[in-house]
Amino acid sequence: MFHKLVPFADKMQEIITNASVGIKYHDFPWPAITLEGDGWRKADIDVLDMRETKKLWMMHVCIYPHFDDPSPIFGWDIISGPKKITGAFHDCSPIEPSHSIITQFGQNVKDFIPSKKRELPPWAKAIFSENMIAASNIRTDEELDKLLEVVLSNLTFFLDNVGLSRDFQSDYKDKHNFYCKMQKENPHTPRVMESLGVDPDLVRRYIETCLFPEVS
Repeated sequence: MFHKLVPFADKMQEIITNASVGIKYHDFPWPAITLEGDGWRKADIDVLDMRETKKLWMMHVCIYPHFDDPSPIFGWDIISGPKKITGAFHDCSPIEPSHSIITQFGQNVKDFIPSKKRELPPWAKAIFSENMIAASNIRTDEELDKLLEVVLSNLTFFLDNVGLSRDFQSDYKDKHNFYCKMQKENPHTPRVMESLGVDPDLVRRYIETCLFPEVS
């Protein structure tokens, strides 16, 4: 699995970087960056590479539109061991559910049926779209290839369309903050990171200031 995921992560970062106008490097022991774009507010890209010590690899990508844009929030998270994907999550999470990107996202993912779906907890159901991909126990190259193709296609479509529906009289900051608040209720993020030997205080700082910071 790693031989596919690592170059895929590089490709995702290249696409987002090419669409960005600025970059910030966060002070953590693993690669964690935030990029800024003209058509979107920020993109967070984080990779936790523990292949050598823990046989685990994780990636997090989240792209937020500007506060005056009803476009959804693009999300991609994956956790993998050497022989299987333990969890893969992909969504365009609604700010305004009727947005055209949401509609197209549903069309783009409808033909990908995970061999094993993950049941979503209440915090996730509060923010994710009805077409979200939540897969686990991916063991075959065929299923992984299909998933990565869908994610890359959606990323390109999202970057081409986010920012086109900005309304300078609107403010969706509260919805962005609600998204981050719900994400921080996910108990798996700190649990997995602490199991990898990351200090709990560092995990908390990472989640609060880098992964899902709320904006005042």
